[in-house]
Amino acid sequence: MSATDPADPKTLAMKTRVLTHMTTDHADSLALYLRHYSKLPASSIPLSPPVGMLKLEDVTLDHMIISHPGGGNLVYIDPPMKSLMESRERLVGMHKDCLTGLGLSDIKIDSFVLPNKAWQWVTHLVTTFCFVTFSFFRSEVYRIWSFGGLVPGLGALAEVTATPVLWLMLAIHISEAGYFARTRLRKHWVQRFSPLWWMWTTCVFNGGVAGITRFDEMVEVMKAEREKGGKH
Repeated sequence: MSATDPADPKTLAMKTRVLTHMTTDHADSLALYLRHYSKLPASSIPLSPPVGMLKLEDVTLDHMIISHPGGGNLVYIDPPMKSLMESRERLVGMHKDCLTGLGLSDIKIDSFVLPNKAWQWVTHLVTTFCFVTFSFFRSEVYRIWSFGGLVPGLGALAEVTATPVLWLMLAIHISEAGYFARTRLRKHWVQRFSPLWWMWTTCVFNGGVAGITRFDEMVEVMKAEREKGGKH
């Protein structure tokens, strides 16, 4: 028997390792294959599928069969491998091709972090103060912003500008949150409308650049850790 013979014991052992490893440790890669090569929609195949949702049922020199809740899909390996010994390199390459094709990063964000610098806290608190006072305490704007009459000029200015400033803030912050979700969250594997998506989007809606900067810093830290580890 040759190493390419599907009945060869070494080939069978290698196939078993690939099937188990991909199903257990790289379900995200299986999701990418289905999303990119099989064109399955995000609504049916999340980027970070729960354990057991996807399974690599079979792998040969020229194709894979991946099962999912909606059935199963055949994904071609092109060009075909000469041996299953090539499977790791080839599947990693396909993973990277999927990232490029789908416009995704290899850095996956799966957590939320609170402000870690004083200016970030100040930005969030000031924005919250403006939103709350201009939205829910409209009749009290003068008293609140004049600090009980201690700064009458500021109170008068806030009273006159409260409505246009509120609408301007809403327009700017909604635009920032939408831009952030399109350019950051999707790229870094945060599932749309998931709890994590809402936490980051709300954070950026409230704090703008304070939230965006914190997210970008988190990505850079994870990228540095990935480069040190050097593993798929």
